[in-house]
Amino acid sequence: MWMNVVVVDQSAVNTDQIIPGEFLTDDRKEFLAKGLFAGMAEIRSAVFDTNDNAPWVVLARDNFGSGSSREHAVWALQGAGCAAVVAQDFARIFRRNAVNSGLLPIALPENCIAELIAHAQNQDLQICYDISTYTLQARNTTSGWESQYSWALTAFERFVVNAGGLLEAMES
Repeated sequence: MWMNVVVVDQSAVNTDQIIPGEFLTDDRKEFLAKGLFAGMAEIRSAVFDTNDNAPWVVLARDNFGSGSSREHAVWALQGAGCAAVVAQDFARIFRRNAVNSGLLPIALPENCIAELIAHAQNQDLQICYDISTYTLQARNTTSGWESQYSWALTAFERFVVNAGGLLEAMES
């Protein structure tokens, strides 16, 4: 399934930027989504004004999810319909929280991230991925540009994400 991409064109997006502390009064994903990227108006607009409740993907540079270890950052993304985060790399705790909650972290080399961001003008980049083959396809719906990338997860991460999170994996 092709998904719209929300570009966060910066490094070290921290959990306070993803979900500011004042929104941490509840742990329901749909509630937390209301605070997603609250201090980043352009990003917030891209999330809530263009996705029509369809699953979407974050595209960011390196060290995504740095800062505090709050699971709420992952839950806020999921509550707003985010299916995956594509970045050069992830803060260790954010990556673990993402996998444990069933949010797919896709790490690509810096040159691939730069290429994707370069082709993401005007919110016309779409991505689809296949967790069974570890492939990600990207296309620009305006220019016709297309590309394919490979990525990896550990067998355990794949099992947990496919199950929908750690609790679901333990129950299966």
